Amino acid sequence: MKEILLIHHRLPFPLNNGMDKLRFNLITILAKHYRVTLAAPINRNTKQEWIEKVKSCGIELFTVQIPINAEWLIKFKGFFILRWLYLIFSSTPKYSSENFYGAFNIALLNLIGSKNFYFIQILSDFSGCYLKYLRGNNFIITGPMDDTIEMAQKSILFAKTIPQKLGRIFLYNSIRKYFSEICRMSDLVMFHSEKDLKSVKSNLDFDFEAIILPIPPEQIEKAEEPSDEIEPDSLVFVGGFGAIFNQDAAEHLVRDILPLIKRKTPNVILYLVGDNPPGTILNYQADKNIIVTGFVDDVKTYIRKSAVFVSAVRIGTGIKTKTIEALSMSKAMVVSSASLQGLWETDSSIFICDENNEFAEKVISILSDPILRKKQEKRSAELFNRAYSFSYVSNLMINIYSNIQIRKTVDMALIRKGPR
Repeated sequence: MKEILLIHHRLPFPLNNGMDKLRFNLITILAKHYRVTLAAPINRNTKQEWIEKVKSCGIELFTVQIPINAEWLIKFKGFFILRWLYLIFSSTPKYSSENFYGAFNIALLNLIGSKNFYFIQILSDFSGCYLKYLRGNNFIITGPMDDTIEMAQKSILFAKTIPQKLGRIFLYNSIRKYFSEICRMSDLVMFHSEKDLKSVKSNLDFDFEAIILPIPPEQIEKAEEPSDEIEPDSLVFVGGFGAIFNQDAAEHLVRDILPLIKRKTPNVILYLVGDNPPGTILNYQADKNIIVTGFVDDVKTYIRKSAVFVSAVRIGTGIKTKTIEALSMSKAMVVSSASLQGLWETDSSIFICDENNEFAEKVISILSDPILRKKQEKRSAELFNRAYSFSYVSNLMINIYSNIQIRKTVDMALIRKGPR
């Protein structure tokens, strides 16, 4: 078996978000076909049980202990200002500088120097900060990556103040420069979707070697049976509110769509499920029709009992893992087109609406018609079983890596042969 090195900016466990689920499953699948070493920084909050869980995938885990920024330093106003000055004058995204650790970089270079890896894969743009230090004739893969550039660009449109808008403009420009460096330094760049790939190439305005890599977000073979205990007139939106696109989606739902639904279904309940809700989201609890849960141990409890899964995401990047999760739970769904970002197959099982009145009307039709709801639930299950089961997507993924092996062999042969 060929030996490969995967580099990530953190341990992909526990599985609290979509990125960790995708990376954990990618590692699990690759470990069945390659000898995998995963290199990741850890800190004093990293639990041994998390480490053991990642090791149980059948990999060698290479970790380096790094410090946690002191809380007082993070809250210190001068530190906040310094971070923004660094962003403005060095054009380096904050998330890149905050995920770079000198001790981890040195240990990583020593590891690469001691082994002959078939290829090295940087698992996200968050860990792309280590790319420029990798040496030798290593075949470098980066990703799969979200289209963070598009998210940064569109977030400018939703800025509420001038300082916020200026900050987002600086961030967009720095991310654009950062992605350019990543794509130029990589032999191959992976993206979650064709839309992400095309958007990045358009934003950067130069060509580079890139492919699409589907990854199963859940280790599920078959969609579960629809729940018999549906809460009447209930809707659920799920997403971590630390992300701007989820904040915007929730605000859009509450401000522009929910009032239209309430006209026909006054007792409707909207669950906003996700960690780190900001004050603007928490304030929605003053409305008796809205329940903000904050962090929950299992979001599936809320998805399962709700009559309709809704998502009004307007800024789309990466794979929308919650949409696929709703398919796996056989839910009737009304979503925006951006909520399908990264899905490789869709059909009439999902109502896709980008206009407020149409979105509200589809929700009302499902809430008022149990037969329609059950029909949509069945279609969601069929779509998941056909296109998103763990084994099916795993096979797609490994076929892509097999093609990469052929490409890598040809590329390295050309390197050895040299210019004509």
